[in-house]
Order: sequence, then C-alpha cells, then structure tokens
Amino acid sequence: MRRHRFVRLLGSAVEEAGREVGALASERRARDGHAGLETGRESAAGVAGGLAREVPRRLARHVDGAADGGVAFSAHVASPASPPTGPDLAVLLCVDLPEYAVTTGAVAVVRSFASRSATDRYDAAGLANAAEWMLDVTQAAFVLAVPVGGTVRVVPAAAVAGIAAVGEPVPETFPDALYSRSVGRFFEEFAECFVGDRTLAEPVGGAHDRGGIRAFQKRTGARDVLVVEVSATTDPTDAKLTDFE
Repeated sequence: MRRHRFVRLLGSAVEEAGREVGALASERRARDGHAGLETGRESAAGVAGGLAREVPRRLARHVDGAADGGVAFSAHVASPASPPTGPDLAVLLCVDLPEYAVTTGAVAVVRSFASRSATDRYDAAGLANAAEWMLDVTQAAFVLAVPVGGTVRVVPAAAVAGIAAVGEPVPETFPDALYSRSVGRFFEEFAECFVGDRTLAEPVGGAHDRGGIRAFQKRTGARDVLVVEVSATTDPTDAKLTDFE
C-alpha cells in the first residue's frame, strides 16, 4: 500500500468535491434568499436535504477515472433496492492491490451547519437522534457537515452523541466545537483503515458484486451507497510520494 501512496490521490479528489459542494450550498442559500424564502431552521434543513443527494454524486464524479502510478479509481452511486430507513449515505471502499486488499464501509448523514455569523438554525435534537441510530448500526458513523462556502467537514457521530449523553445541546457550530476532519483527510484515513468497519461490508465480494452491494445497502438502511474501487493498472511505474504532493 505504501508503495502506491494512493491515499493522497483519493484525498485530493474528494477534497475538490467537498469544495464544490460548499460552493453549491452557497449558491442555493443565495437563491433561496433572492426568492424571499424564510431563513432559519427551514432554510438550513432545506439546503442540507437537497445536498444529501448531491454529495455522493459529486464525490463519485471527482473520484471516478482518477489514475496515477499504477493505481486507478472507479466510483459510482448505487440506487437503493428498497426504501431507505437510515442514514443519507453509506460508503463502500474496495481496495484490490497486489500488496493491499481491503473492503470496508461507513455510514453518514448530511447536515448543514451554521457559522458564527449566520442566521440559520437547525434541529439539534434531530442531529443527536440521527447520530444515535447510526451508532446502533456501526461505530463507523459520521456527520458530513456542509458549510456555506469552504469544504465539507466530517464529525464522528459518537462525538455528537457524547454531547447529547450529558444533556448538553449540540451547538450550532458543531464542526468547530468538536474534532473534525476535512472530507479529503477523512477519506485518506478511511482508505488507511484508521476509520471504517470491515464487518459492515462483509456481504460484499467486490465493487462489482451487485447482490452484495444491495445487501450492504439493506444492512445500513442508507438512501445512497457510494462505491469506490481502488485497483492496479497495467502501468508498471511505481508511484512516488512526490506524485501526490
């Protein structure tokens, strides 16, 4: 794995998608304002709800087809085979390299968050509840926090639930109040197996196992499944660290 250094390429592609989603959130918030729609909780919830379907598709668009140093990425979004009952998104990562092979998964909800200067509000209790029911499925559960501008941030669901467990309200600026990662850094750690749940992905025999992916979606209850595959190409050139800097 270290010879390929593929995580840098993956993180860079995902980070670009995260910035694109942040810019899209800004555009939608501005459009709602010009249309005279109510600001506040409804506006923030509406923006996040619309972006929840965009996030996996933007990620797939930036990752799919990336290649360098003998490593190639493919990515697609699998439509649910049954009505979703759980998180907005499940991520399935399938790495198949000569020196490193792993299949792992994670789940996430997408939420907008308020900056300290914003007027938007959101359902803090709802966010805490979402964290709890994700954690009932797997500890590899996260909140993808969509800002107005900037890049998407990732917060562990366990940290959100931890605030609620002591009776404190989840702060409106929760990505700033809690430990978080940029979405690119998160995917790097996901590929390195610092985060993720291999047992969650046990039904899957590979990125092209449609039956296994449907079983994974059913197991997680996710609305969308982002499937990312990392495989070796015929390029015999070994990747160097500088290729990804």
